[in-house]
This record gives sequence, C-alpha cells and structure tokens, in this order.
Amino acid sequence: MEKHLKDTLNTVFTEAIKEKGLENKIFVDIKQNNIYFFAYENKQMLFFIALQNPNTRVTKYISEKDILFRTLEKARKNGINYCGICNFLYCNFYDCNEVSRRKFKIDGLFKKEDKRFLSLHKEFIIDEEKIKIFRRIAKFYVSNINTHVIKKQKIKVKTFNNLCE
Repeated sequence: MEKHLKDTLNTVFTEAIKEKGLENKIFVDIKQNNIYFFAYENKQMLFFIALQNPNTRVTKYISEKDILFRTLEKARKNGINYCGICNFLYCNFYDCNEVSRRKFKIDGLFKKEDKRFLSLHKEFIIDEEKIKIFRRIAKFYVSNINTHVIKKQKIKVKTFNNLCE
C-alpha cells in the first residue's frame, strides 16, 4: 500500500476510534493491505479489514467466493469472530461463525469511475472529498466493531442469496 494512503487511513481510523470513545479500548495498525484492530489491554487482535484493490478483475465484486472464504479463513485462524472486506467501492462486515450474517454499506463510497485513483499500489492525490469517504468507511467499521465485537451484539440476519454474486 502506498505510504500516503496508509498514513491517511491510519489517521482517519484513529479519529473514528476517538469519536466513539474507544481510544482506551482499541487501536489500529495497518500492515500490507489489511487494517488490524487490537485491544489495548492485552494487544489481542479483535478485527481486521482485508483491503482489496478495485482495479483488479478478481476484486471487481468484493463478495466473490474466493476472497470471502480466504478472508474468513484468515479470521478464524486468528481466533477472530468478525472481519471486513473493503475495496473502497463496497464495504462488508461479516460474522465469521455465521457467514450468512453480514452488514454492508455501499452507498456514499467511491464510484466505479473513481477506481483508477484507488489502486493500493499507486500514488494519488487525497483531497477533502476522498477523506470524507474514508471517514464514512472508518465510521462504518468502528461503529460495527463497537456494537458487535466489543458489546457482543449479534448481527441481524441477512440472507446468503446475494452474498457471493
């Protein structure tokens, strides 16, 4: 991931954590193409978001089976009950134990025509409009981490029918 994008995402997610009052409970660390959330108390990994490049054919739709199941397997290996997949066009939040349960946020994110700016490996200018979208993504994930990971509330059921289209 390009350093400027990594630094911007780190700042935006840290701000979202502070806004939710969780700065003494969780912290964020971005490595490679993943955003990890850890518990302050014991440094245990609580959640991660697998970032996908929207410019590649494989991630055209982030709910493709191979990406989904690879991400869920990584979460399970790390003892994590929830994980996310984000290609900046769509963001998903999954219950790893009941994959049919997911919350998703697709509105208000980058549009398909913006994807040339969103390569995880290329530099691009991050203007205020892009930062607003990154903030929406961060708030979506931090809010769901607070509700489902920290407060341990179950995700309301969504059907599996459209999960892997």
